[in-house]
Amino acid sequence: MFQCWFHDRYEEAVKVTMPLSPWVSKQLSKRFNDAHLLVVKPINQVEFEVKDWKMDGLVNLSTKTCSCLFTLCLNIEFIVYFSKCKREAIEFYADYYKTTVLVEGYTGSIRLIGHPSEWDIPIM
Repeated sequence: MFQCWFHDRYEEAVKVTMPLSPWVSKQLSKRFNDAHLLVVKPINQVEFEVKDWKMDGLVNLSTKTCSCLFTLCLNIEFIVYFSKCKREAIEFYADYYKTTVLVEGYTGSIRLIGHPSEWDIPIM
């Protein structure tokens, strides 16, 4: 059962030709559209002051952090930074969102481990 599930997911993942999975691409588009409401003031090449109607923060792109103590990820609508600093948004996504990592996750062999009563557990 698990072998079939992993095989099917692998077959789906191999067909994706974009650097990000379709789900992540959809989220990125939504965040990019929402980010146009943010006011971004560059401090230097890697630091930006960002304000919106409910919060403000100092974002550091080299450490991928914000003064509001969140790590830059899909949960924060700071995609506008990337257009302001002329860098690609994909640079700031964690590797596990990328298609290559998705495919790697499904390439390994899946072996059954049997029922726990059949396990040979050494006594310490």
